Formats: sequence, C-alpha cells, structure tokens
Amino acid sequence: MGERLFPGQHQGHAEGGKKTLILEAICDHRKYIWHANFGDPGSMNDINVLDRSSIVGSMLSGDACLKTDPYQINGTMRDWMYYLVDGIYPDWAIFVSTYTNSPNPKERSFAEEQEKARKDIECSFGVLVQRFHVLQRPLRQWFLDEIQDVLYCCIILHNMIIEEKNGALDEANNPEKSRGNFPLFGRQQITRHEAAQDQVSLFAARVAQFDNMMQSSYEHFKLKKDLVEHISSLKE
Repeated sequence: MGERLFPGQHQGHAEGGKKTLILEAICDHRKYIWHANFGDPGSMNDINVLDRSSIVGSMLSGDACLKTDPYQINGTMRDWMYYLVDGIYPDWAIFVSTYTNSPNPKERSFAEEQEKARKDIECSFGVLVQRFHVLQRPLRQWFLDEIQDVLYCCIILHNMIIEEKNGALDEANNPEKSRGNFPLFGRQQITRHEAAQDQVSLFAARVAQFDNMMQSSYEHFKLKKDLVEHISSLKE
C-alpha cells in the first residue's frame, strides 16, 4: 500500500485554503514537458521542494543531461543548458531568474524577455488542466502513488499529443545526441562502460562537479550578465 495523504501538511497557499500537492516541471516553448516532479506537500516553499526534487537527482544520476551544443553569449562559450526560473530559486549556474524593479534599462529589458519566455510553463500547466478534466476537480484518491499515476499519465498523453502535432522531437531525430555519455556540464565525458564498472565513483564525481559548478553563484551572475548584454545588443 502506498503513502497515505494527511490534510495538515498539504495545507497549501491556494485561495480558500485548499489542500494541494506541488507539481515542479521543466518544459520548452512547444509546451512539451521534459521532466516533472509531483507529490510534495503544498505547504512547502520552493527551496524545500528543490531539496527534495527528483529533477536534481536525475541530473546527478545522468538521466537528465545538461549537455548541449556549444553556444556563445556575449563572447563566452558554454555547453550546458540553463533554466528560466522565478526569483525564489537559488543562485545556481543553471538557473536564470529575473530582475525586480531594476533602474537599469538593460536589466528591465532582460526581465521583460525572461518573464515572457517563462510563461511557457504556466501555459503548459493550463493546457494540461484544460485537456484532462480529471485535473480540474479535487482528486478522490487516498494514496499518493495513485494520484501520481493519474498526473504522470496525463503528462505522458499531453506530450504524445504535442509530438503528433509538431512531429518527432529534435532528440528523436538526432541519435548522435543520445545519452551515451554521462556529462554534467559537458566538460567531463564518462562512457557507459566506465559508468558500469564503478557506479559509486561515478556518482561521487558527479556530486563533486555539481558542488563546484552547478551551485556556483559566480557562474550564475556571469551567465545572467551575459544574457542582459546579449538581449540589449539584439534590440539596438
């Protein structure tokens, strides 16, 4: 039997004091949901959710790879993906938050573009709820794993619809980009053969790289500054 839900810890921030569970997700401009973490109590804040998130765990395990083709922003070359987030997330190298009430015209312009692009995730949630009416009303299940099955099933069907409308996704059309290696930021390549030989050492190496790079506030603010200058140059 799965974990049973109790109302107190799920007293969320929703209007009317409704009992809620948190859905944390990553999507692209097509509203395709690449990763989702669902089931944390609604009383938790974003930092607590991040600490428990399976998304971070999947990065460390190699299931979610941040490696991408090298790209240049404001003269700096990078080879890892970054995510647009709200201001509650920590200053990590993969998170790009907005500016609030900045007097700098360049930063205000960046904030407009960042917030505009970040609406994709809210729109994706809206489409998901509109498409599957079971999500529009209070769920009747007593156990967390049963509720998760309903939500993840809706996400899978949602993604299948998007794939059908937009054709095969880029990753499916580019087998050379398959997850044959285990990079975290693309700078250290570890083959599957090496990984199979020593999973413990692999995970420890990824955790160390995570600590050194992903949680770097310097890389976070450097990326943010480069994006500010890049967007400003595009509008000149």
